[in-house]
Amino acid sequence: MTQNASCIYNELIKFGSQYMLKRASKLLPVNVKVILLADRGFANPELVRYVRELKWQCRIRIKGNFWIHHPKNGWQTVNQLHLGLGEAKLIHNVKVHKTKSKSLTDVHIAAAWESTSQEYWYILSTEPTCI
Repeated sequence: MTQNASCIYNELIKFGSQYMLKRASKLLPVNVKVILLADRGFANPELVRYVRELKWQCRIRIKGNFWIHHPKNGWQTVNQLHLGLGEAKLIHNVKVHKTKSKSLTDVHIAAAWESTSQEYWYILSTEPTCI
């Protein structure tokens, strides 16, 4: 995909998602708790900001090369959390994205290395995570 096509695609995803979420928000009862679940293709700061603007919560799967600012270790990618097979780690109140314009604060990360499939799972959450 060319860079121009990629930019257009990203804008369509961003604004298409926001349009769909805005329409959905108008159809929901008042004061209902909404938790948006999304896969890795939707892990972008604009979506998280918009979900927060709607007063919703979200859980979004993120890729292993996703940057977080760990309270104790500074900047690192989530795949540098050194998980053992079957282990999970919860990290609260982190900052994500090194780029200032994309930066998000006060998000939470759940990371696990699932023992059956041996697949790594990294989840960004707008609420504190727990097991």
